[in-house]
Amino acid sequence: MTQGNGYRATRSRTLGCYLMPGKTNDPRMALDEARTAESCGLEAVWIAEKYDVKDLPSLAGAIGQLTDSVRIGAAVTHLGMRHPMALASLGQTLQAITGGRLRIGFGRATPAKWANYGVTAPTLRSFADTATILRRLWAGETVSYDGPVGSYPKLRLEAIADVSPPDLLLAGVGPRMLELAGRCYDGVILHPFLTPDAVRRSAAAARRARDGAGKDPSTFAVIAAVVIAPGSTPEEQTEIVERRALRYFRGPGLGEALTTVNGWDVTGLSRLRERSATVVPRGWLESSAALGDAAACRRRLDEYFEAGADEIILHGSTATQLAGTMPHLRAGA
Repeated sequence: MTQGNGYRATRSRTLGCYLMPGKTNDPRMALDEARTAESCGLEAVWIAEKYDVKDLPSLAGAIGQLTDSVRIGAAVTHLGMRHPMALASLGQTLQAITGGRLRIGFGRATPAKWANYGVTAPTLRSFADTATILRRLWAGETVSYDGPVGSYPKLRLEAIADVSPPDLLLAGVGPRMLELAGRCYDGVILHPFLTPDAVRRSAAAARRARDGAGKDPSTFAVIAAVVIAPGSTPEEQTEIVERRALRYFRGPGLGEALTTVNGWDVTGLSRLRERSATVVPRGWLESSAALGDAAACRRRLDEYFEAGADEIILHGSTATQLAGTMPHLRAGA
């Protein structure tokens, strides 16, 4: 069983999936999907934490007891919603009860969200400092800190779990987040709707930063999230791929970041952000998602692995939807 820090040095071509990709009011769906994911050969499941029924520690703890080998990741959770002591306790407790299968990914979300919640929006320094604080706490150190994460005179875990700490991952699109991930984190989670070429450039940038920080790039994980709809009907493809793409590309700042890193014409966003616009340019989808039958989807996944991804999160389709095509998708992994 893989444990803690230090990603496998060889390119593993791991496949995982999101649990409950989309809105739901029944968290029990995640439990069934996790069991299905493990039984059909997926090696990782991911929770996109939402502050409703997608509570990370509740779901990860339950999934850890219902599965045996599948790795359990947050992709992502957020700074500011939990005190560093709560994050440290959450991390080492879940790592212990899942047998070393936890990974914690942090991400930005939108500044407006944190303003509405009354929480300070994260900064590059707060991401870097949080990773340092957590690692020091998990090492049994006493931490005094005053900075953008908060003011903490004396942080210390009363007990240290007898297990390696969980890997810390950072979600990133732009160059500064990629550099930070390589320098301070164990891996990067790349955003959906990046082309293979964009993944290649992003992976190279993060690994350069890793190397520049004096750390072994081979222990750094590049995880690409790829929206996939193998053998879907037109209606399913609209729901799984096109509507999800619309939400991302319409996001303030995010749409610009995605089009820039992909080398697309940014002026196309203006049309997408009109109320009447419901169609993403077909070329964008065909170059940044896995569409068509299982064989076509497998070829696209191969492109992402060849571009430098160690692992792919299959996004949009549920584990149940993917189960029938996993033998074909796995053939390319």
